[in-house]
Amino acid sequence: MKHEEFLKFHRNTIEKMHKTVEAKNKDYSGGDRDAFANFRQVEELGICSAEVGFLTRMTDKISRISNIVRTGKTNVNSESVIDTLQDLSNYSILLAGYIQDKNDKINVAPKIRRKRRNLKTNTETVGTENKSNSKGLSALAETLKNETKTA
Repeated sequence: MKHEEFLKFHRNTIEKMHKTVEAKNKDYSGGDRDAFANFRQVEELGICSAEVGFLTRMTDKISRISNIVRTGKTNVNSESVIDTLQDLSNYSILLAGYIQDKNDKINVAPKIRRKRRNLKTNTETVGTENKSNSKGLSALAETLKNETKTA
């Protein structure tokens, strides 16, 4: 396969993977509420961490690929080795997204705490100083409210 042919294959594969993960994510996670809801359930049930849940699913795919490569045959005719490789890639991307989401939430929490402290300080100050602080306080409260919604 030449370079340009590979790039076309890559683009087509990524597009197919995107369509697959879009549909499956709605089925497994319940739509828009939480893209990782099905992975978080293993934690809620006390089975293992969400990360271990991801890795378990990825290991299942690796085991299947390994068996197909070793034996040269598939027992599930509706899923090719290419499909399994694409599923493994999607699990990798899902895990990367989960880790990013988790890190974002960890990094946002200290900012929210600082803003809440500032909000409390500004609230105490408004009563003793000129009421002009109330405009700044309203803006801070609105910012905090918006960031808490996205966190």
